[in-house]
Parts: sequence; C-alpha cells; structure tokens
Amino acid sequence: MKICFNGKEFNKLDLIILLYIFFIYFLTIYPFQFISDLKSLYIRFSQIDWIPFLSKNRPILKSDILANIAFFLPIGGLLSLRKLGEKGVDLSSKYWIHIFIFGASISLSVEFFQIFTTHRHVTLTDFVTNSLGCILGAILMTFFLLKFKRLIKYLGT
Repeated sequence: MKICFNGKEFNKLDLIILLYIFFIYFLTIYPFQFISDLKSLYIRFSQIDWIPFLSKNRPILKSDILANIAFFLPIGGLLSLRKLGEKGVDLSSKYWIHIFIFGASISLSVEFFQIFTTHRHVTLTDFVTNSLGCILGAILMTFFLLKFKRLIKYLGT
C-alpha cells in the first residue's frame, strides 16, 4: 500500500523507517539544549573521544555499547526487509555496503549534532557500535527472512 504526501508516494515500510530515524534523532539529541558560543563549542570539540573504545573523559560501559548496538538493530532490520522486499534475495556486497553506509550515515550525523548539545558526549565508540548494530540487524533480518521464507509465504496467502 502506498501513502501519498506532498505528491510523493511512500510505502508503509519507508514511513516506518523514516519515523524510526526521527525517533533516533529525538532520543540522542534531547533535551535540545544547544551551545551558543564558540568558546564552548571549541571545548566540546576538544573533548571528543577520537579513538574507539578508549575514553579520556569518562568510562566506557558495556551497557552503553550494548545499548548502542540494540538501538540500531531495528534500522538495519528494516532496511534489510525493505531491500529484500524490493528486489528479492540479493545478498551481493552492494546490498551490505548500502545498509552499512545508511546506518553509518545516520550514526555519524547523530554524533555530529551531539557536538552542539550541552548534555551529550561525542565518541567514535558510539559511531562504531551504532554502525555495528545496523549491520547486525540486517544480518538477523536476512537470516530470519531466508530461514522462514516458506512460512512467510504461507502466512501471506
């Protein structure tokens, strides 16, 4: 089923993906208190942890790593569902690269916007674990769809 918005057609899955992306931005940038002066921005930029899994400003908790992975699992799964639904089973390297780039782009933009917030900590660990979560979500969804392909067809009829 297609949904029309401003003359453009979207299917339900595209809409769910878009809403989940907005959900990610909302939760990672909230409480929307942004830095307004350059000195504070310079300080924030100097506090970025540029080396993944090594932090100079705060401890890296296993729970944070797992939460970042879990937070991006749905976007990877949804992207996988969308791509497999569009073209059928095509597990070429292009398929995986597209999902990785999409997830990494969302993660990179989240970390970029967090530089300008007052209550968030920017780290490459988050970028890596978010991207990993996206790929793992795609792997899980791909496995699920291929494993239960006959059952899904049966339930769909």
